[in-house]
Formats: sequence, structure tokens, C-alpha cells
Amino acid sequence: MPADRPGSSDPLSPERARDLLSQAGATVEVAESHGAAGDLPPRSEGIAALVAIAATVALIAGLGFVLANRSGDDPAPADPPTPTTSEESEYAYPAGQVPSLLGYTAKEATRVLKQAGWRVETRVVRRGCAFSGMVGWVSPAPGTRLEPGETVRIDVIRNRRVIDCVGEVDWQQLYELVRFARGLEGVPAMADEVEVAVAGAEAPQDPFVRDVVDSDDLERPDDWSLCADAVCYNPVHALAGMVTDPSSWDSQSPLLVAEWAFDRVCGGSGSAAGGGVRLWAGVPGDVVCPAEWVEVTYDRVGRITSLTALIGAGGDATGGDDAEPSDAAPADPVRAGTADTFVDWAREEGPAPAFADRVRFLVNGEPSFGAPAYLTEPERRWAWTGCSGASGVRCGISPITQLRKDGREIIVSAGRAGCTVAGLPPELETADADLVSLTRGGPDDCDGEVVVELWIDEAGEIYAVNLGMG
Repeated sequence: MPADRPGSSDPLSPERARDLLSQAGATVEVAESHGAAGDLPPRSEGIAALVAIAATVALIAGLGFVLANRSGDDPAPADPPTPTTSEESEYAYPAGQVPSLLGYTAKEATRVLKQAGWRVETRVVRRGCAFSGMVGWVSPAPGTRLEPGETVRIDVIRNRRVIDCVGEVDWQQLYELVRFARGLEGVPAMADEVEVAVAGAEAPQDPFVRDVVDSDDLERPDDWSLCADAVCYNPVHALAGMVTDPSSWDSQSPLLVAEWAFDRVCGGSGSAAGGGVRLWAGVPGDVVCPAEWVEVTYDRVGRITSLTALIGAGGDATGGDDAEPSDAAPADPVRAGTADTFVDWAREEGPAPAFADRVRFLVNGEPSFGAPAYLTEPERRWAWTGCSGASGVRCGISPITQLRKDGREIIVSAGRAGCTVAGLPPELETADADLVSLTRGGPDDCDGEVVVELWIDEAGEIYAVNLGMG
């Protein structure tokens, strides 16, 4: 959808009207007196003078009417409605809280922290093909309240020059974009024209607002706003919000995360055409496929050719279909309430549900190779990863991932889903009364979908979870 660029010009301001009045008055020439009334100019000259005077009077009258309207003598035409905004923006941390330092250099971060009255300790951390000099891990995490004189520890990233970085994302380009979004440096290199767009996270190839803009008009973060249907969006502001808002980090320090847009883990096309990179902020070991990220493409010389913000995973925003009504047996109110809370928490739309002290975590009825059999901190979303530590944020074997990456309605039903064929440990196999299934198409219509099974006791505490990936 073509977007309207914000802003409009005033065709005639009061100042301009007064200026024209002055100019009009200056054009009226008064002939020198000829003494007696009979000493008049020739007839043709008199007619021309009368015409000029009449035109001037008409101009003055017209401009006077404009000024009267401007001053409130007559009601002026109503201004067009001001568009609402859906823009995210950089999160403003209250005084006394550790801020997000993503995009900051070590020198910049040290200055900010010392100005807040804290001591700063730094250590150098080597990370593959990273962009050297940037701040990584911060302890305590952003959002933590500290007293003056307390200590903040920061990691300063240094790359490993011996690593072959062929095929890796260009971290320098990505940090330059983040720094621009946060107002830390000027505009990054851009092609002559840049496609600016906003899409739903489930349909990144189908933006609901898009425009091609001359790069000379994109020199400030505020310049990237697009408006359509009385709503404005700004992908650069969205990026600033993603790297500063602590609400999705579970009180942990975030890192900048990036992957090629064609990577199939997050629903990419599998084709390298376009070379786009998806960028967001996440915590080590967190689930992949966040609800929001920014996708940027570059040309062969490293200039930005497009920037798309992918916002939300809800069906309404992205056009995803809600599940069809189902004849599934409903769970009892206590267990159904806990299941709904679990879904909202997984999607970062609510607090964590009630968990037992230890929660059993299974994948297809068995312990996962990359996760402990029992989770002792189940309220931490990053704990629900079924991959080995080497996979980190790229792990898609997680009930949290599966609930987050698809915003369609989830059907909560009692008992096992009919398409779940994997066996279960005996103690769970016999606990039918506690079992609640989360599906998108009903318990007997999985159609290859992932199923999340929760075992919830009569008090509403979750004590076991099985991820069925048929």
C-alpha cells in the first residue's frame, strides 16, 4: 500500500497575506497635483489608472477576507484529522535504573554509567565475527535499580580475526543501523532510493504499508515515518524500541541477534535472493522467532536498499486465520485458566502461570537432548529450549517458540490430542485428569501442527509439559 508522507504546506499564511497587502499598496501610484480640477490627464491614461486602482482594491478586499478568516471572524475549514501512531520508540529508563547499552561503544557506555553515579568494570570478550568495541553483556541487567556507588559490569566485544567470516552477517553494518536508530551516529550508507515498509511478522513479504523514498529524505530517524489509513509507522523507531524495551528479556541482559532472512528456522523462504538480514534483541539461550524484528537489505557495496519492521504476530495484524470452532472437550475452569495464562505468557502478553518447583519437560514424550529433564526455573522463557547449547537463540524446539511464532487462536481442550502418537512416561500416561492440550485446529485436526501438552494439578500448577512435533 502506498504511504502518505507526513506533513503539508500552508497555501497562504497570515504573514504572507500581510506581505501581499503591503506590496499591493505599493503599486498604487498617486499622480502629482495639476492644480485646478480641469487640469486632468488624457482620457486613456485616466481609464488605465482607474482599472489599476479597482484591481488593487479588489486584491486588498480579497486578502482582507482571508485575514479575517484566519483571525477567527468566520469559521475556518476544519483541519484534516491528525493520524494516530503505532510507532514504537526508545524505552526511557527511570532514573536509577541500569539502561540498555545495545549499540553503545565501551567509552560511551562508561560515560553514561558514571554520570548516573555508578562504578564501571569492563572485561573483553571474544566473539567470532563480531564488530569490535561494542558493549555486549551488562550486569546487572537493564531495568535493575541501583544506588549511587554500586558497580555495573560490561563486556566489551572483540572479534576473533582467525575466524572465517564468509557467509556471516555484517555486524558492523547492523550496529551502524542500531546506532542511527538510537541517535548515536549519523545516517548509515544508503542507496539512492530506499524501500521503507511495515509488515506483520507472519507475512514479511506482504507489507501493509510501503513506500520508496529518496535517501536524501531519510537523514534522521524521524524521517522514516509512513502513514496509511490514519495510522503512522516508523521502522527506525521500532528498532530503537526493540533494543531498549526490557519487557521481553526476563530481567536478563540482552544481546543483538541477527540471522539471514532466508533461514528456514523462522519461516524464511530458503532462498538467498535479496540477502536480507533479520535483526532483534534477545537473551542468550532465548527462543528463536521473536514477535517483532527488523529486516534490512543491502546492495553489493553495503548500502541499505530496504528496511522493513515486522510488528506483532497476532492474526488481526497479519491476516492469519483464527482456528475453526471445535467440538473439543473443554478443560475444567482452573486448568483452562492456567493454560490460557501459559499461552499469554509465552507470547509476552501476560505474567507467568503457576509452576511447580520442578517442571518435567519432554519433546515427543521423551527428554530432549539439549534440555534438562526437569526445569527448576520454568518462569524463565530461555529455559524452554530443546537444543544443545551450541544452537543458542536459534533453537526452534521449544513450546514457547511454537506459541510465539504463530499468533492464531489456540484451542484449549481436555485430554490428549488425537494426532499425538508419541508415547509418554507411565506416570503421565495415567494422569488424564490433569492433561490439557493446546492446538490450533482442534484435538483431532492437527494437520502436521505442533501440539503443546500441559499437565496441571487441581490447584492450577503446571508440573509437566510435552512438545509434540509430529
